[in-house]
Amino acid sequence: YLVPCVAKLEVSTGAGTSIFHPNYSNSVIVYNPNAGDAFMEGDVIHRVYLKIRVVGQGMDTKPTFYYLTKGDNNPLFDFQFYDPASGKRNSIASEKQVVGRVVFTIPYVGYLRLLLTPAQYNEGCDSNLHYNLPG
Repeated sequence: YLVPCVAKLEVSTGAGTSIFHPNYSNSVIVYNPNAGDAFMEGDVIHRVYLKIRVVGQGMDTKPTFYYLTKGDNNPLFDFQFYDPASGKRNSIASEKQVVGRVVFTIPYVGYLRLLLTPAQYNEGCDSNLHYNLPG
């Protein structure tokens, strides 16, 4: 089977296109999916690979943050997921959907899993992903 991977992300908004490279050391968030997304049941706990700040037009407009998330065991980013049975996709998580964040960590606990499981690196992982943000 094919395992998609992404080396960079191009995000288009009304103001233009920006290029981002994922940060694989970011934190984990808990968020509620949008109504009608493929991930609907309960809260989703996933790692943030990219935090995107979208600034509206005008001086009084507060920036809005979006989070490009992916489960540790998923080959796809959450918004790339497609459920053919229902025809549903996922939206990019916004700051309004976030209901929890990591507040502390226990160092070295994850190393046991890393020792028992081979690394999941895909040769030729140089795909570019383009996404249009609404608005």
